[in-house]
Amino acid sequence: FDSLTQPTEPGSGSGSNSGNSGGGAVKIIAGSFSHSGVITANGLAGSYAGAAGGSVWVAVTGSVSGAGTIRTNGANSIWTGNQNGGGGGGRIAFYYDSSQPGNSSLSLVFQSFGGIQGTVNVLPERGGAGTIYIERTNVHTAGQATIVVANNSVVTGKYTPLPDGTFSLATIEDGAYAYNNGTMTVQDVLLDNTGQFLALTLNTNNFTATTSSLLTHEFTNTSTIYRQLLTSTGTISIDATSTIQADGRGLLTGWTSNGSSGQTFWAGDRSGGSHGGRGGGQDNGLDGSPSPYGSIPQ
Repeated sequence: FDSLTQPTEPGSGSGSNSGNSGGGAVKIIAGSFSHSGVITANGLAGSYAGAAGGSVWVAVTGSVSGAGTIRTNGANSIWTGNQNGGGGGGRIAFYYDSSQPGNSSLSLVFQSFGGIQGTVNVLPERGGAGTIYIERTNVHTAGQATIVVANNSVVTGKYTPLPDGTFSLATIEDGAYAYNNGTMTVQDVLLDNTGQFLALTLNTNNFTATTSSLLTHEFTNTSTIYRQLLTSTGTISIDATSTIQADGRGLLTGWTSNGSSGQTFWAGDRSGGSHGGRGGGQDNGLDGSPSPYGSIPQ
């Protein structure tokens, strides 16, 4: 919940069984901003589960200096056993004018990590990363700047939803798992260091996946067939460790194409599925599989 670009909400508390409180909500409006300390709206750790990070929204019209930190991290679970979740990361939005003296680059550190679960730290119980939005008000169209989703090099199975829209840059890195099941138009997309992005329609200038990163799409179900469309007007670059992967995200067991972009239930018992080639039949091939379907050139 809350806004990517104008966050104002506190974080959720963790479960009522020995839980704790989420991070608060901070908004700062400044002429100039010198920050060498820490601004924090973290969730608090509970005995069993961690609370979610809160929100920090900073808007600066003049100079920005310092190398301070802004954090809206989800909390860890204190319990050392399993079955207790870490808190999800919160939200940060930072607005500044890069044409002001000394503002050509930022030295600030932004963190919105998900919490982990005790010392066992199993994948499903790690909290998802929060969102970081950075807008150069003199350059970007309002609400269409830079998104960062990062998770402190901890791979999580819990997603971070991203909204439909147009943005300058989206960086998904360090174990974060971002999700958009609509349409995003992003000038440059970077998946780095085990970053994962589940996207449906992604329009880019440049797309880069590096260091064991993954692009995938939603699982098809009995009511909706999902097909990913990645369009680049520039360069698509996938390094040797990274993957665009749709394994097992097609039609479910017992279902086949109806020939008009839909699906129909055929049961099939123990026959193989068909597509470009026909699947093998059960019982020495006497019980047939469905007919092949689809287009060769498209």
